[in-house]
Amino acid sequence: MAVLESPVSRSRVLWVDIIRAVSAFGVIFTHVTMIIVNYWDKKPLVRGDEAWWTISVFYAFLARSALGLFFMISGYLLLPAATDTISFLRKRLWKLLVPLAFWGTFYLFWRGEVPADPVKAVKFILSALASGETEFHLWFLYTFIGIYLFVPTISVVIRYGRESDVWYYVAVWFLLGPIFGFIYWTMGNYIALTQFGYFSGFIGFFLLGYLLARFNLAPKWIAAICFLLPLWAAAETWGFHRLTRIEKVMPEQWFDTLTVFVVPYTALMFLALKGLGQRIQARLAASSKVSAVWEALSRASLGIILIHVFVLEIMYKGFGDIHLAPYDFNPALSIPIVSIVSYLICFTLVYAIQRVPILKNIVAS
Repeated sequence: MAVLESPVSRSRVLWVDIIRAVSAFGVIFTHVTMIIVNYWDKKPLVRGDEAWWTISVFYAFLARSALGLFFMISGYLLLPAATDTISFLRKRLWKLLVPLAFWGTFYLFWRGEVPADPVKAVKFILSALASGETEFHLWFLYTFIGIYLFVPTISVVIRYGRESDVWYYVAVWFLLGPIFGFIYWTMGNYIALTQFGYFSGFIGFFLLGYLLARFNLAPKWIAAICFLLPLWAAAETWGFHRLTRIEKVMPEQWFDTLTVFVVPYTALMFLALKGLGQRIQARLAASSKVSAVWEALSRASLGIILIHVFVLEIMYKGFGDIHLAPYDFNPALSIPIVSIVSYLICFTLVYAIQRVPILKNIVAS
C-alpha cells in the first residue's frame, strides 16, 4: 500500500505548497458554508430552504479538514527543530506574536469595541489579546504558540527515539480525544481519562503530519482516497441531516476538527494531496511557472487566514446594491464562487503587504 519514506530535505516541494494553499482556501470555504449551515433552525431557512441547507452541509463536510491540514503540514516542516531552543522560539514566536498583536487589535477596532479614552483603550486591547477575546478565528494563533513551546521537547523524542514512540503518542491522542469524545457525545458517559491534557489538542495533528509525510502511496490508493472523500462527506451529510431533523438540535461536534469524524478524513486528505502534488511535480517541465504560483499561494496562506473574515464581511455587506454572499443564489454555485472571489482578494492584499518591508511581518509567510 505504501512505502516509508526517509526524512527529506525541507527545501521547497510542490506538494507542501499545495497543502498549505488548499488549507487556507478550505478555511474560507468552511466559513462561507457555515453562514447557511448555522441557520438550520430558522424558518424560512434561506431561499430554497431545505435543499440549500443540505448542499451547504455537504460542502462544509468536504472542507472540514482545512485547519487540520494546516497543523499537519506545519508539523512536517518543523519537526524535528533544526536549531537550538532559543533560536527556534525567537524565530517562530515572532512570526506569530506580531500578526496576533496587529490583527487582534485591527479586529477590535473594526468591531468598534475599543474605548475612546487612550489609557482605557490600551488596557482593553492588552487584556483582549491576553485573554484571546479578539476575533473568533484567531484562536489558532494561540494554539500554535502553545505547540511551538512544546516543539523543542518533541524534537528530542523524534531525534533520539523511535518512530514507534511517536505513533504511540498519536494513538493515545486519538483514543483520549476523538474516540472518548465520541463516546461522551453519543452515550453521555464521561471518561475521566480525557483530562490528560498533554494528550489533547492539535499537537496530535502536528505529529501526524510529521509521520504521514514520510509515506508515499501508490497511484491506485490515491485514486481510491479521492473517490472515497466525497462519499464520506455525503454519508456524513445524510446522517447529520437525519439527526438534526429528528432531534431538532444541530450536533456541532460533527464539525469539530478534533473528532472521530474529522481526524481520519483529514489524514486521508493529507495523503491524497501529497500524492497528487508529487505526480504534478513529476510531470512539470523545467520551465514551468506552476511551482512558483503554488509557492506564492503557500507563502500567503497564513495572511489569507488572518484577513479573510474582514474581506468576507465587506463582500457580504457590499456597497449599495452590489454585494456577494452565499445566500444570494443557489449555494451549489454561490459557495464556490464566493470562496474563490474572497480567496483571490485576500491573496492580492496579502501579496501586496508582503512587498512592503514595514508591514510584511503582519502576514508572515
